[in-house]
Amino acid sequence: MGRKSDRKATEEDGGKKKNRKERSTGIAQLMAAVQGCPPVSELHFEWVVGNGIGDDAVHDAQQAYSRALVVRKERAERAARAPATGWARNCKGETQAVGPFHGRQHWDMDLDADPPRATTWSWVGFIGLCDCSPDLDA
Repeated sequence: MGRKSDRKATEEDGGKKKNRKERSTGIAQLMAAVQGCPPVSELHFEWVVGNGIGDDAVHDAQQAYSRALVVRKERAERAARAPATGWARNCKGETQAVGPFHGRQHWDMDLDADPPRATTWSWVGFIGLCDCSPDLDA
């Protein structure tokens, strides 16, 4: 081993690691493109509720929940795919829907009541992701 001054990087070996990272053109170009216009996202969700009453309250609530889940999932996906008008930036690119995402299903049952009642609920949603696609000609 030699002294620290003997081990210092020279011009032939590319310099210190920090300088090599700064000279890397691939990462710098990618970061410049992303910093100019990063993607924007928003969660679009719908509440899904099923109610049941009577002797088959639990079964009826689950059936109502299953029917509502299909409709609410379609509505949330349609909202996520819609053009992003309320977002901070004007999205020129295509809006993608990522999901579905589901919340945990909750229950509230009062089977001792007259008549027995049951309610179940959760949420379903999609994330709308918009790449604002900056003008590369400018």
